Order: sequence, then structure tokens, then C-alpha cells
Amino acid sequence: MTRTSAEANQVRTLMRRLGAESRGPGRVYMVGGSSAVLLGWRRATVDVDLKLDPEPPGAFDAIARAKDALEINVELAAPDDFIPALPGWRDRSPFIIRHGPVDFFHYDFYGQVLAKIERAHSHDLEELRLRRRRSGGVVRAAVAARAAGVALALAACGPSSPAGPPPPDPPDVPTPVSVPAVGTDATFDVATWNLLFFGSAASGPIDEPLQRARIRDVILGADADLWAIQEVVQATAFRELLAELPGYGGLLADDPTVVDGTAYYGPSELKVGLVYKQSAVELGSARVVLGEMNWEFAGRPPLEAHLRVSVGGGGGGTAQDMVVLVLHAKASTDVDSWERRRAASEGLKQYLDANWPSRPLLVPGDWNDDLDESITTGRDTPYRNFLEAAPEWVFPTATLGVGGGTSVIGFDDVIDHMLASDEAMAWYEAGSALVYRVDEHVPRYRDTTSDHLPVLVRFRLPG
Repeated sequence: MTRTSAEANQVRTLMRRLGAESRGPGRVYMVGGSSAVLLGWRRATVDVDLKLDPEPPGAFDAIARAKDALEINVELAAPDDFIPALPGWRDRSPFIIRHGPVDFFHYDFYGQVLAKIERAHSHDLEELRLRRRRSGGVVRAAVAARAAGVALALAACGPSSPAGPPPPDPPDVPTPVSVPAVGTDATFDVATWNLLFFGSAASGPIDEPLQRARIRDVILGADADLWAIQEVVQATAFRELLAELPGYGGLLADDPTVVDGTAYYGPSELKVGLVYKQSAVELGSARVVLGEMNWEFAGRPPLEAHLRVSVGGGGGGTAQDMVVLVLHAKASTDVDSWERRRAASEGLKQYLDANWPSRPLLVPGDWNDDLDESITTGRDTPYRNFLEAAPEWVFPTATLGVGGGTSVIGFDDVIDHMLASDEAMAWYEAGSALVYRVDEHVPRYRDTTSDHLPVLVRFRLPG
């Protein structure tokens, strides 16, 4: 059988298959070209190099089947096949994602770099030049270590090993945390999440690199196809986040491609946006709508995006056109804020009824109020107009706030919701709406990441 070079989507499919077909827990470390294509450093790799440690039961059989199905080369190879394993390499191996019982990591980049230097193949050295431009700290440290003789000293590790300088300290990068997947290969999974002043030096979590790392861990781990996000301050921070999300794309409301985006969203203002799997979402046009109600929307009118969505991983379903509006409503419990939310809701419904009466459409976002009763004392929910419009408009998340549920740490209200047209509700997987308690997996979640919890809904696409 002729084997082809493996691109990022094939590597990710291989990872999903290993997780689904392995019979027990284990770890898989991506090596060399595997890491490079996942991180976007190259388009494809001739061999998908892996290290199994500990080996997941059934992994060898799963690899054999996947090689034939995907028509790719898969090799068991790692830096410690060429140089002795560096002390602490497991702790320095960045977490990628969990599929089933199997955790996937990039093999320690220090070890990868040193092995390439030691082998000195021309294509390895060219890749190092790429890595130096994109993550130069690791490469420079490893090169310095090699020059100091660390690799040679480690090569003789054991009772007779000569003394040598210790390996370089790892870069100051937060250790990834494992967040279990809630998205599935068979469904199109949509989440909304307020990122709490992401990219702001003045507000939100103090440690910005740690906040970015934890947001990355949640997005990669949860494995949703589409994320509606709120409270992004700096576009630079957003671009840095996307750079750590291999296989994902995204845009903010002030992106130059968004019609009227910069008219309502400035460089230092809170912005809404989208993050999506490029294998599941094709982004068409995008614009900011309802700008005439800028006051009612607290200076954050909705971002409307036209998408073509599909289900990957063999889950079935044909590609479907969908419209998504990302919402971030006026906050606070005072009466004036409640009135602005109600007015914005009325304007939003008029706009949707007039412009999208028969299109699959979702409005995920931070609605900043609950649906059973308002957070404003003595007031009904400001979104009664949509609740009374069922079945044309439905909140699949409506029941999440019943019985003391919450989407905000320290409160007893669900204020992050998703509105769906009846066309989109035809795809809704009954009972799938959930508040994902990622605070049970992320240490000190409120201090390091956000005060909001992601809210997720699954859809089964037709076809």
C-alpha cells in the first residue's frame, strides 16, 4: 500500500482512533514531525513518530489499523532512542488532549532539540531553524546545553557517567492540566465561555501567561467544535492563544475582516469572538449587527458569523450552513441594566425574525441574566419575549438554572445561555446542554482562569 505524508487532520484522526480503540489508560508522546504539524510548523510529515509510555493496552493493534485506514506511516521513535532521556522529561512534556483513556503529549522539546542536534541531519537542522524563530527560548537553551557538553554527559549516564553541568532549566511555562473531553466525534458541539478580561493587565487574573495556558487547556481538553467567547481585551493575547491551539482558527469582533467591527469595538475594549476547529467549521462572512442599539448592548453589539459546519471523526452528517450571533449583554443587577437587557432582547428578536426566519441559527453568549427569574430583584427575566416565542425560538440551556445551578463561580444563577431557532433545535441532542465544571479540573480556577464556566450544547447534523 502506498503511504502518503500525514497532515495535521490525519494526525488528529490517528489520535482520536487510538483513544477510542485502546482498552485502557496510557500516554502517547508525539515526536518530531508529529509535533511540528500539530503546532503548524510544517504542513505535513513523512512519518508520524510516537512514544508509548506507559503503553495503552491495545495500542499496537489500533496503530496497525489506523496506518492502513489513513494510509500514513506511523513509527515508534523518540529522542531517547538516540540520546539518554533527559531528567524530568515527562514533567516538561506539554499536554495536548485526552481521547478516551489515553492522554496525548508533545515529547519534551528539550529532548527533541538535543536529539536533532546530535543526529545533525540536514532536514533536522532546518526544522530547528523554524523552531528557533517560533519558540526560540527552548532551542537556544538546548543549543547552549549541547555546547556545554550536556548531551555527551547524559550519553554516559549510569554508574560510570562523567560529571557534567546539569541540564538547562525548562522555560517558565505553566504545566498543562488535563481536562476531560465533553465534545464527541458524532456531534457538532458548541460552547460559550466568558474569559474574564483576557489580555488585560489591569483586570482579571494577574498571571496572564497562566490564564492563557488554562484557557488553552480547557479548549483543547473539552474538545468542542465551536466556542463563542466574551471579554477578550487585547487582540495580541488572542493571537497568542490561537498559536497554542493547533488545528483551530478564530476571529474577534474588531478583526479587519468583520464588517463594522472597528466601528464598535476598540483595541482596549471588551470584545466577543469565535474559536473553532478548522476541520469542523468553515468561516464565511462576519459583521457586527444592531449597532443602532449600541447603548442597550452596553457597547457590545452582537457579532454575526456565517458558517458552514460539519462533523468530523466519522460521526456522519453532511455540511450545513448556520448563522451564529455571539452575544455579551449588559451586566449588573440594577434596574437600569435590566431595562437595557430587555430592550436589547426586544431589538434582537425583531432583527432575527426579520432577517433569519428560516435559517439554522444560534445565539450563544453571556446573556448576563437568568431565564427562570431575573438577577434583578423583583423583576421577571428580560428574555421573556424569546421564551414565549417557542417553538420558533428555544433556549436549550433554560433548565440549567433550575434547582440552584450556576455558570458563575460564587453565584446561584446560570447567565450564560444559548438561543436556537427551531431549525437548529431540530438537530439538538436532547438533554445535552450542560454547565461544564472545569473548576473541578483546573486548580484555583477562579483566580487563574475565569469566573464563568463554559456552557455546552450538542447537535446532531442531518445527512
